[in-house]
Amino acid sequence: PKSMMIALFLAVAGLVAAVVLYPSEILVVLTVLYLASIPMSWMSFRHDEKIHDEIDVETAQIVE
Repeated sequence: PKSMMIALFLAVAGLVAAVVLYPSEILVVLTVLYLASIPMSWMSFRHDEKIHDEIDVETAQIVE
């Protein structure tokens, strides 16, 4: 929707402005956020893998 595009544009513009005004601080914050997302993505991957292992692909039945 158009309202989401405006919000996204404002968020990107704000991030660019912050990087220009406070480059070191913003890069530290972005790095910490990135590093914090690695364990979360690993847990999500393991969860999805567990769900996938419980489904028989050929019959699409849940294996108990």
